[in-house]
Amino acid sequence: MHFDTTSVSVYGDYRPPEDQPDQQGQAVPFPITHGYSKDKRPDLKQFVFSTLCVDRAVPRWGKPHDGHASDKTVNNTLLSDIATFLAPHGVAPGASIYVADAALVTEETLAALGDPLFITRLPATYTECGRLIAAAVAHNTWKDVGVLAHTKPTTHRPATS
Repeated sequence: MHFDTTSVSVYGDYRPPEDQPDQQGQAVPFPITHGYSKDKRPDLKQFVFSTLCVDRAVPRWGKPHDGHASDKTVNNTLLSDIATFLAPHGVAPGASIYVADAALVTEETLAALGDPLFITRLPATYTECGRLIAAAVAHNTWKDVGVLAHTKPTTHRPATS
């Protein structure tokens, strides 16, 4: 499994229909708001969309979120429900590997994770990250494990190995 979020910038006013309450009434499915723009466009409104994918990016679940939604918060929410979500698909607890970006590494999210196996990158904001990189480079005993991605390499993007 792979879970990630992406922000989607939109243009226009995006007001709720007249027969629905405004954002204070929370009848709107998800607010489209000004948020932290990964596109460096704070002038545009946005929403965040999260997806859970399997088998080389086949989406199995997705959900829109408020334009202010944080990857760390959305990760934590999904992880608390992941076993319930996967059970109807025949996936037993602990029978999957969760792949996530560095936003997974928070005390709250790791506590919510429980039994599932996971792969992530240690955030560079942790002092231990720099120390481990320096130790690996100094040790200089690398093992070739082969190609790690099924994506065809290009001139500007070599195969991951």
